[in-house]
Amino acid sequence: MSDEERRLHRNDIAEIYIAIAERFEHSAIFLNPNPNTEEETFRLIDLIRGKTGDKYFLMLHGDATYSIPSGSQMVEFSYQLHDVPEKMKMEAKRNVSLALERAERLAQHGGLDGFALCSDYCLNTGPFLSPELFLNL
Repeated sequence: MSDEERRLHRNDIAEIYIAIAERFEHSAIFLNPNPNTEEETFRLIDLIRGKTGDKYFLMLHGDATYSIPSGSQMVEFSYQLHDVPEKMKMEAKRNVSLALERAERLAQHGGLDGFALCSDYCLNTGPFLSPELFLNL
């Protein structure tokens, strides 16, 4: 897209978010920038804030923790937790550190109110993996 097309596209995205929030009387807007870059995120936040002020709680996905893996990855993920727990812990720490660094950049930019943490940790019958499995790791 040309710069002008991107500007128009961004404005359409902002208008749709605002129209949905108004139509359904939401007090928050869960942003999903497209493309999902920091620069585009900053622009979208600024655009919606400029159009609505502080009327809406603006949030982004921000979960850095492991969630229940998809069915096709569940067995492999479970093996990794057992077979290479230190590697998995280091990866988890890295994911959290990256999320905190991103949150700091977003806070410095301003305009974002918070994050939605969407990971599922439990099935309908209880936790994905029992905490007792990890007591001796």
